[in-house]
Amino acid sequence: MKNLAVIFDLDGLILETESLARKAWVLAGQDLGVSVPEQVVQAMVGRTIHSIRSLLEEMLDADVSYDALLARSDHHYHRLIEIEAPVIKPGFFELLDFLDDQGFSLALATSSRRHQLEPKTRGTGIQGRFRQIICGDQVEQGKPAPDIFLAAAHLLEMPPARCFVLEDSGPGIEAAHRAGMRPLLVPDHVRPAEELVALAEAEFQTLHEVIPFLESLA
Repeated sequence: MKNLAVIFDLDGLILETESLARKAWVLAGQDLGVSVPEQVVQAMVGRTIHSIRSLLEEMLDADVSYDALLARSDHHYHRLIEIEAPVIKPGFFELLDFLDDQGFSLALATSSRRHQLEPKTRGTGIQGRFRQIICGDQVEQGKPAPDIFLAAAHLLEMPPARCFVLEDSGPGIEAAHRAGMRPLLVPDHVRPAEELVALAEAEFQTLHEVIPFLESLA
């Protein structure tokens, strides 16, 4: 399998962080007297900070600085991570062990900014398991643009068509599809819209289920 790669998302796929992000947005809104509806929070899942700013401007009709709202959310998010360390999703390390044994090239491609990565993954051993890591602030456009996955494939020196992408979000699945890769969906709390689910090559309920699928390629 040395001619294949698997690129992992982080939040919602490897780490149970989406619930923390939801809390952070609600608290940020309370701080600034702004209501941040659940549909707005859901729409932000999987996106970079730049696309989130655009989304807020489009979906929120509020007399508030969007940069201030983003800053307050960031503050609460990091505070919550310190209080409640993110849980690693079941099957993650078993899947990594299988991929290592089979010789897959591995990369982590996360919409999180680089300075957010260490606090989230501290003490987990996650970062040490990936050959390449690329963050949302290292590419021009965030998901659903394909930039982050194309950058990961470039670092791995792997053609996009030889790359599987494991994602939990609709924007991530769309980004992988647009990159010419093979999207694999493992939904988190909210299953993406059907038109985005249809872009995935396969859908799984847990990371454990990915192992027999990739094993069948041998």
